[in-house]
Amino acid sequence: MAAAAPSWGAWTTQYDSVGQAPTMTRFDDETGLIVAFTMDRLELDLAAGQDAPFAGAVGLSGQLAVNIPDEFPLLGFLLVVNGQITRTPGIEATVTCSLGPTSRALEWPVDRPGGLEDPPPSDTGDDGAVSDDELFDRGFSVQCLTLDNRPGAVGAAPFPPVPPVPVTVSLQARRRFADEFAHLTIVGFDVLIVRS
Repeated sequence: MAAAAPSWGAWTTQYDSVGQAPTMTRFDDETGLIVAFTMDRLELDLAAGQDAPFAGAVGLSGQLAVNIPDEFPLLGFLLVVNGQITRTPGIEATVTCSLGPTSRALEWPVDRPGGLEDPPPSDTGDDGAVSDDELFDRGFSVQCLTLDNRPGAVGAAPFPPVPPVPVTVSLQARRRFADEFAHLTIVGFDVLIVRS
């Protein structure tokens, strides 16, 4: 007889600044170890222009119920957040994620704050220094691991259930000048059950 597999339960939204939760697409891996969510509007857009906002933040938080069989060797949970950022050099931006008591951030500081001299020429022989007009445009991934175990998992089964796993994802950005702009998007996140 095969051992019972873990499984993910329902997502419960606690905070959703952009109305993302109703349109999230969910996929549960057949092993029960991974649940993946895709996003279609968890994004922050700071447009150029004197009348556009110079700072902004968006976020999503909730909790995932999880069913862990008594015999499963639980080590913890892993959150993987994937997204895309496009920004000009004068934008500072941060993506944060938390899973239970653990949090991680990915930061993009201002490339060259106003008033500082140009960087010295490259010593690699490449004459092409990054210009102020060049866009930073790339994907990113932030991972957050939290160690966990079953409450009261000492002694004989049955053990108490594992409490829901809290998840938070946020984006924030700030621009200094009217011609700067940024667009940050979370395309999705996965939560994995990690076994020992």
